[in-house]
Amino acid sequence: MSKLAYALSAVLLMLFVGCSDHSEPDAPGEEPPTQEAHQSDEKDRVRGYVDSLQHGLRAAADQQLATANRAVVGFRALKGRNPDDLDELTAAGFALPDPPGDLEYRYDPGTGEITWETQE
Repeated sequence: MSKLAYALSAVLLMLFVGCSDHSEPDAPGEEPPTQEAHQSDEKDRVRGYVDSLQHGLRAAADQQLATANRAVVGFRALKGRNPDDLDELTAAGFALPDPPGDLEYRYDPGTGEITWETQE
């Protein structure tokens, strides 16, 4: 066999040995992940997912509130005053998005501000 064949065989052997799958821990004394650790990671992922959903719902509710308050600004621009109540606002043609979940609109005619209030 030629020197090139021996060298190629040696390189292939080193690659094969170096790439083999070791089921040993990465560091001395380190144990492989347990089922409990896997379940804990899964709980953390689920918690993160739920937190993301709640954040998205809050952001959507904030956007709806901003839309409702822009309607009051539009009414004020047309009439020169705040509407007396939300019924007057909608009667003037300004649509309000449906409040999310267990929230409802609370309107202060003095300031013209709409906020959220939890339904009782």
